[in-house]
Amino acid sequence: MFDKNNLHHAYFIEGKKESIYPALLNLLKKDLGFSSVGNPDFFYREFDILKIDEAREIKIYHELKSVSADSHRIFVIYANSITVEAQNSLLKVFEEPFPNTIFFLLAPRNNFLPTLNSRLMKIELATTELDIKTDSEIGENDEKSKKKMILKKTVKTVNYEEIAEEFLNNSVKKRLEITEKITKNLADEKITKEEVISFIDFVAVKCHKKLDKDIKSAESLKSKDLLEKILFIRSYLFGRSPSVKMLLSYLAI
Repeated sequence: MFDKNNLHHAYFIEGKKESIYPALLNLLKKDLGFSSVGNPDFFYREFDILKIDEAREIKIYHELKSVSADSHRIFVIYANSITVEAQNSLLKVFEEPFPNTIFFLLAPRNNFLPTLNSRLMKIELATTELDIKTDSEIGENDEKSKKKMILKKTVKTVNYEEIAEEFLNNSVKKRLEITEKITKNLADEKITKEEVISFIDFVAVKCHKKLDKDIKSAESLKSKDLLEKILFIRSYLFGRSPSVKMLLSYLAI
């Protein structure tokens, strides 16, 4: 379906998230050789209602440099609905994204403004051809896989945006306590590395907001320093055996 030499800048896929999202990931891997697993150039966000503030955060994240110069940057956004203000805010970035950046907008129905629709190429996915592992394929003796499946079902959802806000508004001592807790939860398999990335991304978004307010203020200079640290951390976090504790401690100091 996707031609590497003739890619559109923004696509729309209509349907239920449970079907179209896995199908899209399969297609990206098959046609573009792009894997979302452990990939710092993959961005996914899910919204009940995508509002203007969330649209601005997407635009801010879009401006961050990619980790790999040779890879695409893929943005997948699922929203049950999008406010008119948010749609207008996303027009420019959908029309002229940064080089090698592709947006996929997923929704249960197309009720977008004509101006937004004009920037999107609608595609339909064969959602019946999914590569989903069953319990038998995982293996009855694979206790580790079973444990991970149970954790995914029972773990409480964490609001990393609130944690990022708390992180930025506290002392170095409190920041280190926050990162130590995140590191411990990762070691205990209560959270995934992708959730650690989510926390870091929210810190980056909030730093960008502070820079936009007053680029010359002392607070903005601190935010600029944090953003430089984040770019460094993200480039190392996807190595073979990164020290997450060391990297997060570096961010906190």
